[in-house]
Amino acid sequence: MNQMKTSRQGGVAHLLGPYGLVVILVVLFAVFALILPQTFLSGRNFNAILSNQAIPALLALGAMIPIATGKFDLSIGYGLGLSHVIVLKLIVDGHVPWGIAALAAIAAMAVVGIINGLLVEFGQIDSFVATLGTGTVLYSITGAITNGARVVPGDAGLPASFKDLYDSKIAGVPIVAVYLLIVAVILWVLFERLPLGRYFYVLGSNPRPPH
Repeated sequence: MNQMKTSRQGGVAHLLGPYGLVVILVVLFAVFALILPQTFLSGRNFNAILSNQAIPALLALGAMIPIATGKFDLSIGYGLGLSHVIVLKLIVDGHVPWGIAALAAIAAMAVVGIINGLLVEFGQIDSFVATLGTGTVLYSITGAITNGARVVPGDAGLPASFKDLYDSKIAGVPIVAVYLLIVAVILWVLFERLPLGRYFYVLGSNPRPPH
């Protein structure tokens, strides 16, 4: 009897291990749906949740890649802030087309990623410490560029095509949620179906000892 009870508990723990957050999400959804059915279950509320949480979810997916290799990237949020400032500064003050501004921000963040990799791999600095340090530097750069103030568009405002990247909807669904779905599917294929994803897992499970 005790063995059966232990086995059952072990099975529940094994199930909750990888799916614990999903179970919590379902429970919270059910609770709020019962308490606030007229507001929580409305289409407007779902669109607001998708719009507001898509960007943090994209950041979480990005952070999942180094986590799969057994590393952490604490600079990712600071990088988002600096990217935001770079794009707006180039568009508003430099009158640069938003496509070029976005590519410039991507290139800048690629340099940050290379620096993080060099610090962790060749500098043998713990990823937690290294990326926290680079994140602090990024935060300082962001503050120096903006001088602690908001970047406000002029009378012409931001280009409509640029704002549509966030404000558009597809079949009534915010387009940022579509971005999130596409990235999630790509990462799922990468980690579960491609050798590169398995290589990431191997790196995380078998780290090389420090030199």
